[in-house]
Amino acid sequence: MKKNRKRSIKQKVVALVIFVSMAGIFAVSLITLFSMDSMRKNIVKANTQLGNHVAKDAKETLSNQAKQNISALARSKSDYIEQRFEITERYVSQIADEMTRIYNESDYPNNMVEEPKKENDGIVSTQLMYSEKVLNRNLLDLELKKISNIDSILYQTVKQDEVVAAAYVATESGIVIMSDFTSSKKFEDGIKEPKPYEANLRPWYKKAKEENKLIFTDVVYDIHGGGLGIVCAKPFYKSEKIMGVAGVGSFLNDVNDLVMETEIGETGYVFLINQKGQVNISPKKSGEVAADPDNLTDLRKSSNKELASTADKMVNGESGITELTIDGKDVYLAYEPMKNLGWSFAVLIEAEEVLRPANESKASIVAMTKESSDGISEEIKELLFVLLGLLAVVLGIMVLVSMRWSDKLTVPIEKLVGEVKKIGEGDLEGNICIETGDEVETLANSFNKMTKELREYIANLTEITAEKERIGAELNVATKIQASMLPCIFPAFPDINEIDIYATMTPAKEVGGDFYDFFLVDEKHLAVIMADVSGKGVPAALFMVIAKTLIKNHTQLGKSPAEVFTAVNAQLCENNEAAMFVTAFMGVLDFSNGKFVYVNAGHNAPLIKKQDGRFEWLKARPGFVLAGMEGIKYKQAELTLQKGDVFFTYTDGVTEALNPDKNLYSDERLFDTLNKSIDKNLNVEELLNYIKKDIDFFAEGEEQADDITILGLEYKGGVNNA
Repeated sequence: MKKNRKRSIKQKVVALVIFVSMAGIFAVSLITLFSMDSMRKNIVKANTQLGNHVAKDAKETLSNQAKQNISALARSKSDYIEQRFEITERYVSQIADEMTRIYNESDYPNNMVEEPKKENDGIVSTQLMYSEKVLNRNLLDLELKKISNIDSILYQTVKQDEVVAAAYVATESGIVIMSDFTSSKKFEDGIKEPKPYEANLRPWYKKAKEENKLIFTDVVYDIHGGGLGIVCAKPFYKSEKIMGVAGVGSFLNDVNDLVMETEIGETGYVFLINQKGQVNISPKKSGEVAADPDNLTDLRKSSNKELASTADKMVNGESGITELTIDGKDVYLAYEPMKNLGWSFAVLIEAEEVLRPANESKASIVAMTKESSDGISEEIKELLFVLLGLLAVVLGIMVLVSMRWSDKLTVPIEKLVGEVKKIGEGDLEGNICIETGDEVETLANSFNKMTKELREYIANLTEITAEKERIGAELNVATKIQASMLPCIFPAFPDINEIDIYATMTPAKEVGGDFYDFFLVDEKHLAVIMADVSGKGVPAALFMVIAKTLIKNHTQLGKSPAEVFTAVNAQLCENNEAAMFVTAFMGVLDFSNGKFVYVNAGHNAPLIKKQDGRFEWLKARPGFVLAGMEGIKYKQAELTLQKGDVFFTYTDGVTEALNPDKNLYSDERLFDTLNKSIDKNLNVEELLNYIKKDIDFFAEGEEQADDITILGLEYKGGVNNA
């Protein structure tokens, strides 16, 4: 009979301990591994939620910024075009008021305007035309001689403004006096006599007469083949009787150039619609908002309901910002009314371009999440090897130790998971505090570091994006506005053989404080200005605009240079809290006889080269700077230029240009360089380019510290000084 095998209590206890220890270690190991894997999944989920949350917030921020920017751009651009047509209104009112004075006052001399000449085509000329109803032109002789006094105003209106295509007056008696560039268009092929012009049948004449006020027409075709245009017109009177209508016309191509200067990102553009809901100006040649003059369609009737609704609001004179789909692409569209025309100005940009930074941020967070998940997986593998090692070393005592070890391991992990879930819900302000001295603490510290970096990344992205777009848009507009204020078309006066003038400005920043100007005061006087505003950047540019405008306005009133500077100084000193000032030189040349009257307000002395001599400094004591002190009265001087004399002026950005050794270009080098150019027989444009190249050669690539502005004038002799 087989006897039962006896075991001692010690053996049973050992066996029980071994069994319990093995079971405990196995159970704790499973729990730990399961917890860490769950934590990894929760981290991935939390970071995914975080990425979506960050992307959503960033999209909202970028969307709001884009709406604000294009709304501001729409307002500023529509205001700018409004101002252009307000200038046209002033032209028309000036012409109509002068015609009213001519008809109501008797002290006007006899004058006469000639009929069109084909050889005047391409230049501004004033022409006389008649209606077909005028059978006996001799009967209108007295009226014609009197109203011909308007010719100089018409001529100057077209000559001085590149947006004005034609200026004219038409009388009820059938007389038409017109200034424009298209003399040859007034003739039929093979016919020597100019075509009759039926002004009373034109839309501008009929509308102004019927409404008896200043009006703008709809877009019309130019009767002389100039294309699409718009006309501003106003009646003139004798007593209260309408004697005719004055008008100023602009081609849409010129207005279109004003609009097309606007740049909005990579995908943005602008367009205009009229009071009929039709797109009359747009860079698009095809699509829902294309401009097709021969096939204008009402956007309010578009099958695109969002676009139709927006067009209806634009026609009703509303302003706003909306999101819609145009040509299959989601866009932001801002619109502003243009009240004097009854049009509306629209700016749009594709949503994909605006939201691109947010999508890139989301992709970055996804990549960071994957990297964190991979790191946790590696730590789980390392932990498994640690557990196996502990099983072999501490098997006998694992029953008690395993429970404590399990608690120490799982509790921090659960705390970490809970904190990670908060992060996934968008709370980036919390801090995970775990002090276990192992990988869990390292992981918690990694999450703390990651949330801090995410906070900084989001804050920096929002701030940098907003600031960059704001500054970029403002400086872009400011640069274009400043450039458009300075004369930049050369030759400046192709019809005037007595003078040759050229000027350039190179700003040190996007906008500068230097400026030059030249313009005709009347038919034989040319004004020349060179000035430098204290300081740089936007403040100097703003003060420059004010000073330039005041100088030109006072000069065109017929004042002498000394009177101009005295009046401008008084106005600039008013409310000059920024304590800015302007150094300036101004001269007025009578190019019929060479008389040159000038005044200097603290500016660098110009140089004069006589026909057979060298450049010499123009010796004249400079007055005090403009805006520096109230009550200053400026004194002027004069000299007589002879045929071949050259006048050269500049700002201190020339003589104070630096090279890498911090040496100045200096007055001496400028003086020597000008005199070296004499043997080269350069015209003024070539002379200025020669000086600028020498400055660049001297600077050797050193960053420009101040605006560089230069101007040259050659007197080629007048009627009395040939």
